[in-house]
Amino acid sequence: MRRIFQGQRFIDVGTGPGLPGIPLAIVLPDAHFTLLDSLGKRVRFLRQVQHELKLENITPVQSRVEAYPSEPPFDGVISRAFASLNDMVSWCHHLPGEKGRFYALKGQLPGDEIASLPDNFSVESVEKITRSATGRRAASGDY
Repeated sequence: MRRIFQGQRFIDVGTGPGLPGIPLAIVLPDAHFTLLDSLGKRVRFLRQVQHELKLENITPVQSRVEAYPSEPPFDGVISRAFASLNDMVSWCHHLPGEKGRFYALKGQLPGDEIASLPDNFSVESVEKITRSATGRRAASGDY
């Protein structure tokens, strides 16, 4: 995971029940994750999970992404099923630092979304990850 998620400070935008922020916080204990969601009941759930699992490297926050301050800036902005890539970079452009990255977890390769990104954004890599719990091998690589 460290090969993919580079940096120490991440924000999981539209985290919902804490996915992928909580699993990442468990496997990357040296990094800090802000778990951002606009719904109070989800944030209360995340605080309970934080307490039960004794996770000291997460901060659940109730806020809309457009209103959330970025000081200090984040090393990575993460989302899973949050929005299209274009909307993600538009709504979250203020969050990453100068060398910060966007990490978008998508179910399908979003070729049309990649093609419609603004010119000042580029796709560094696309990683394919399959579920190993089903007996299939996990794989990664460029498309």
